[in-house]
Amino acid sequence: MRIRKGERITTDQLSDKQVARTVKQYLGDDYSAHSLRASFVTIAKINGADDSQIMQQTKHRTLTMIDRYTRVQQVVKHNAALKLGL
Repeated sequence: MRIRKGERITTDQLSDKQVARTVKQYLGDDYSAHSLRASFVTIAKINGADDSQIMQQTKHRTLTMIDRYTRVQQVVKHNAALKLGL
């Protein structure tokens, strides 16, 4: 779905370039659609979602891609709670 000028909703899909521009416009150059997708996969896995649930949402077709998008090790490595002994 897509929202057009005047808040009119259409069934047109956004292109990958439109999504990339929108992410950069609202979140800045440090973010990309890919980083948001990888963050979604990582957080979903941390919160107990199984791969099939994640694949249904992200439309990934293989478990290999889910593994590539999962960044659990980075979350554990850079977790501020570890500094608190948690």
